[in-house]
Amino acid sequence: MSYTIEPCTDRQTLVELYLGLLTHLARFDPTVTATAETAQWWVDQVFVPAASHGAPVLIARHNDGRAIGGLFWVITPTPGVKHAYGYGTYIVPEWRECGVGTALRSAAVLKLKASGVTHLIGCAHLANEPGQRSLRALDMAPYAMLYHLLL
Repeated sequence: MSYTIEPCTDRQTLVELYLGLLTHLARFDPTVTATAETAQWWVDQVFVPAASHGAPVLIARHNDGRAIGGLFWVITPTPGVKHAYGYGTYIVPEWRECGVGTALRSAAVLKLKASGVTHLIGCAHLANEPGQRSLRALDMAPYAMLYHLLL
């Protein structure tokens, strides 16, 4: 393997990868705002704080130092159940279909189990077949439908 999986709180790396994810998701959902400002907000307000508290905000780093993928999951303890929400996994295009996403998700699941998390919630846009495949690969099953109203 020519990469490692590691936790990340580096703002620049996370913003770059999350902007890549937002840009990818915008292909399926016109309501996604794929801007640096949006990525910075999510990184500063959600992912760095979550990672600082042990959530699996992970990156795949190539042996040459480049970040080639990122996983953005947060742990949300609520009374009676400790669950996690997956905001997405992004792999740079040249590393897709090489097992990087699977490695990131496998490492994240281990981290969640070690943290006592009992549920993982993820979603994929109906048109995002790669996203749906990645959820099914984790043996996740649909359990609800989300409805959306543009105002």
